[in-house]
Amino acid sequence: MIVAICACWSANASINNHHAAINFSADYIRNHRPHGLPIAEECRLMGIARSTYYDAPAVRAGDVELLNAITAICNEFEAYGWRRVQAALRHRGVIANHKRIKRLMREHDRQPHRRRRYIITTDSDHDQLIFPDRSKDIILDGPDQLWVADLTYVANIGSFAYVAITAIAREHSCMLPFLNG
Repeated sequence: MIVAICACWSANASINNHHAAINFSADYIRNHRPHGLPIAEECRLMGIARSTYYDAPAVRAGDVELLNAITAICNEFEAYGWRRVQAALRHRGVIANHKRIKRLMREHDRQPHRRRRYIITTDSDHDQLIFPDRSKDIILDGPDQLWVADLTYVANIGSFAYVAITAIAREHSCMLPFLNG
């Protein structure tokens, strides 16, 4: 069988279709490879380089097919950006340039939807006493007359921590009591 393919390849190689004959031989080895014969030996019998067998055939998917695959991935995983979409395409056997993927995702509004975790820390809709702002009526004429404080939070991965800041209103200094020794 290999000898018959070699004869067919030799006849086709004389025609100005050398690359088609090599691709035919490589495809034949990929799809009809008999067990027990090493790949190097098959390639030697066919008269082609062993790297031809390992070279994947370049089939460029059209924009419509690629966009359909991107849409399917983005519908399944809405937070995927172009890098993850490219990896998922590669996993499905579709090889495409990252610039082409980015362009198609941008043109067809397939950008990732980022869901940010929002934690409500202030509840202004309550029936409790609201304290008046007494600092509105004070006229500051010297240092160290009015101190203000703020309590806020800093978001960490998976949680958040409260931070208390105390400052003198007229000066530009800040005292952080939780950092002192």
